[in-house]
Amino acid sequence: MASVSITSVDSVKFLDLCKILKRMSDTKKKADRCNVLLHYLHDLKSKLPKTTDGKNTTLFALLRLLLPKLERERPAYNLKEKSLGSLLVRVLALSKKSPDAKQLLHFRSVSNSQESDFAGVVYFILKYKVGTDAEELTIGQINEALDKIATHAENRSDILDQTFSYILRKLTAEQLKWFLRIILKDMRLGVSDNHILSCFHPDAPEIYKMTNSLSKVCKELEEDESRPTELGLQLNYAVTPMLSERLDVTDVPQYLSPDKTYHIEKKFDGERFQMHMKDGVFKYFSKKGHSESFTKTYGETYKEGLLTPFLKDSFGSDVKNFVIDGEMMGWHKELQSFGSKSMPYNIKKITENSKVRPCFCAFDILYYNDKSLVGPPEHGGLPLDERLPLLDNLFKDIRGVIQHSARRAVHKSSDVLDALNEAMQNDEEGIVVKDTKSYYISSQRKAGWYKIKPEYTEGVLADLDLVIIGADEAADKTHGRANSFVVACAELSSTGRPQRWLSVSHVSNGLTHEERAGLCAELELHWKRTADHPPPEHLVFNECKPDFWIEPDHSAVLQIHATELVRTSKFGTPYTLQFPRVERLRHDKPVNDAMTIDEFKKLIKNHSPVIKLAVNAISEDQLNKTPAKSPRKRQKKVLQVAEQFRTGIQDKVEVISNALAGRRICILSDEEDCSRTELIKIVESHGGQVVANYDESCWCCVSGRCTSAVRACVRARRVDVLRASWLRALRPAPVPLPPPHPLHALALSPATRLHHAARYDIHADSYTEPADKTTLIMCFEKMDKMPQIHLMPDEMLELDRTLFGGHTPLSFLRPCVIHFVALNDLNVLLAKMYGASVCDANDTSLTHIIVPECIASETLNEMKKKHVDTISFVGMRWLEECFSQAKIINETDYLF
Repeated sequence: MASVSITSVDSVKFLDLCKILKRMSDTKKKADRCNVLLHYLHDLKSKLPKTTDGKNTTLFALLRLLLPKLERERPAYNLKEKSLGSLLVRVLALSKKSPDAKQLLHFRSVSNSQESDFAGVVYFILKYKVGTDAEELTIGQINEALDKIATHAENRSDILDQTFSYILRKLTAEQLKWFLRIILKDMRLGVSDNHILSCFHPDAPEIYKMTNSLSKVCKELEEDESRPTELGLQLNYAVTPMLSERLDVTDVPQYLSPDKTYHIEKKFDGERFQMHMKDGVFKYFSKKGHSESFTKTYGETYKEGLLTPFLKDSFGSDVKNFVIDGEMMGWHKELQSFGSKSMPYNIKKITENSKVRPCFCAFDILYYNDKSLVGPPEHGGLPLDERLPLLDNLFKDIRGVIQHSARRAVHKSSDVLDALNEAMQNDEEGIVVKDTKSYYISSQRKAGWYKIKPEYTEGVLADLDLVIIGADEAADKTHGRANSFVVACAELSSTGRPQRWLSVSHVSNGLTHEERAGLCAELELHWKRTADHPPPEHLVFNECKPDFWIEPDHSAVLQIHATELVRTSKFGTPYTLQFPRVERLRHDKPVNDAMTIDEFKKLIKNHSPVIKLAVNAISEDQLNKTPAKSPRKRQKKVLQVAEQFRTGIQDKVEVISNALAGRRICILSDEEDCSRTELIKIVESHGGQVVANYDESCWCCVSGRCTSAVRACVRARRVDVLRASWLRALRPAPVPLPPPHPLHALALSPATRLHHAARYDIHADSYTEPADKTTLIMCFEKMDKMPQIHLMPDEMLELDRTLFGGHTPLSFLRPCVIHFVALNDLNVLLAKMYGASVCDANDTSLTHIIVPECIASETLNEMKKKHVDTISFVGMRWLEECFSQAKIINETDYLF
C-alpha cells in the first residue's frame, strides 16, 4: 500500500486487502500469518486521521470483511454454494450443459483445482476469462455491494443479478474469490477469529464476547492507548452465552462434589435467546448475537410483535432495565404444550398464523437496573444463588408467554438419576445440573453447568444397523470422496430376502478421518454418479437424492445411534433420524442381516411428530459401579520406538518359508483387524526383510488402510504396491515367489508392468495359467469397470470378413448407408436391425437413397444433381428383396 495518508478505511483499495489475504493464506506458520495482518493493521492505523466521528474513521469497515462470521450489523446473505453457482451461471449467461456451468453447479465434483472450496473453483474457471486490470474498487464500495446483496437476496433477483454483474466487471478473478468467501463467511485463512481480533487490539476478543458487535469493539477501542475500564455486559449488546459441560449420568458421583450445592433444571429443546429491556424497549438476541429480524418478529415495544405485547403487565414497577438468558420455546396454541426443534416449525420464523407462538423460558439474569451481574467477582459478577432471587422477583409467570425455569435441589447422586429417567419418560431432551455458586462466565463450557442427556450413557439408545446406499460428495477429498452417507433399512420379500432398500437418513458424524478414508477407499470402485446413472427402483431415496449411489451387495453396514425419530417425507421411511452418529463400522455383519423396515417401525411407539430413541432406563446400580475418583499414579514407561516406526520385531520370529527370502518390503499402513506388528511378523516368517522407507531396491510396498503415504506411493509408481490381504493369504513356499497376480496390486512399477504384459491381458486374465472361480469373478468385475470400446463401421466390416468370410445373416446391410426420401417406420427399423446406417440426405458417406415409386421425375432429377454418381437411387422393393433373401441384392433391376 502506498505510503500516503488516507481519509477513511472506506477509501482503502479492496485490491490491497486481497493482497494481504493472499499473503496470509500462502504463509505456512500461523504466527507468521498473524504478523502479516498485524503489520498491515498497524500501517493502516498510522495513516488514518484521529477523529471522534464514528464508524468511517474506525476499522469497522475493514473488520467486517475480515471477520464475516462475526458481523451482526448486516442482514444474512442467505446465499450458499448452490444458489451462488446458479446465480453466476445466470449472470455469465452460461449454458447449463457447458463444462464451466457444470463445475459451478457441482463444484464438489471438481478434483483438479488446487483450492477445493467454491470460491477457489470459481477462481480457476474465471482467471483466464476476466480481466487482470479491473477497476480498483474500494472497501466502501465492496461494503455497499454486500449491503445490496444482503438486503435483496430473498426477494429481488433482478437487483442481485445487477450487483453481481457489476462485481464481475470490476473485480479480477483473485478479488472475486475473496469476495465470494466473504459472502460464504469462510475466509480459509488458517487463523481463528479471536487471533484476528487480537491483531486489532489485545482486548478485542473479550469485548466481542460481551457485546457480539464488531462496531462496538471498534468504538470501544478506537485508540490503541485506551483500554476499557470494565469488560462487563452492556445493554443492547449480546453477550456470548455461558455453555454447559457434557456429562454422563454414571459419572455424576465423580464430578459433583459433596462440598457444593447443586440444583436441577429441565433442558429445554428450543433456541437460546437473550431478552434485553431498557425503558420499555426490547431487543432479542440469538445465541450467535443476531438481533434485527428477531426483534422485529417478537416485538420492540408493547404495541408490536408476537411476544412483547403479552409481557406488558408481567414486570414489576421498580424494573428499569434488565438482560435475561433463556430458551425461546414454541407453545402450541391448541394443545397448550411445548413443542421441540424437531417439529415442523421454526421458532425464529413463526408468524401470526402459525400453530405455535413464542414462549420465553428464563433461567438466568445477566443485568439488572444498570448493574452487570456476569463475570468473575473481581469484575462485579454475582454467583448463581444471588442472581436467581433477582430473576424470581423480576416477573410473574404467564403460561405460554414467559415462564421461570423450574428448579429442584440435589441432595444425592440418585436425585440426578431420577430426574433424568423422569425426563426420558416425558420424552424430554435431558436435564441441566448447576453449581449454585457458579459465576456466569461468557462462552465458558467448564464453569459449573452440566448438561446430561440419555445418549451420553452407553446402552441407553437403540443400536441401528443400517446399510450405506448413497453418499454426497465432499468438497475436500483429503479423507475420501464422501462427505455424508445415506443409510437404509431393508424391505423383505415373501422369501425373506431384501427386495427394496428404504433410505432412512444422512449421517456424517462419528467416523475418524482414517475410518472415513478407509471406508471411502473400500467403496470407491462401486459408486455410481446419480447424474449419469439414475438409481434403480429397489433403492428408494424419495426427495433426498444423493450425488452417488451404490448397490447394497457392494456396500457396508454402519451401527448408528440417534437421539430421536422425526416425521419426514424426504426419505424412504416415514421417520428420519435426528442427530445421527456412527458408533462403529460393522464389517462382521452382512448387509442382509441389517435392520429391516419392520424392526424400524417397532421404534415408532406412536405417531407423534418426534419420538425419542432412549429405550432403556438407567438404574442406580450403574451409578454405584462407577469407581470413586482417585489420584492417578503415573507409571514409568520403558523408552522405546513407537510401533508404527519399527521396522522389525523385538521377539524372534520363526522362519517357516522362503516365499519372500531376500526381499525388502515396506509396510505403508496396517488394516483395521491386522496391526503393523502382525504384518511385519508375516513378512519375517516368510524370510523377508521389512524396511522403514521404500526406494527402487524394495521388492514391494504393502498397503492396508488408505492413507496419504499410500496415495503418494500409488501415484509415484516407483515400486509395486500390494494389498495387505495378499500378504495375509500368502502360503509357505520353498523358493522366492514371482511377482504376484496383478489383481492383488494397487500400483505396479514399470518393470513389473513389462513382466505382466507378456503373461496377462488387460483384464489381468493369464494367457497360460488356468483361472479359478475367485480370480475369474475378479477379472469380470474389472472388465465391467473398464470403458466400453465401440468399433467404427469399417472395423465392424473387417471383423465380419475375418470371422464369417463375408457378411453375417444378421448384419448383411452393414456396408450400406441409406437415406429414406419417404419414411417407412417398419423398413427403417429393419434396415437398422440388419446393420445399415440411416442418415439424412447431406451425409457424405451415403451409398443408397430409397425413393418412393410415385416420385416425380423433376424431383428425382433435382436430387441426382446434388449427389455423386456412386450413390444408387433405388426403390423400396430393392430393400424388401434384401430383407427376404438376407443379403445385398444387385441394384440394377431396381434403379431409378
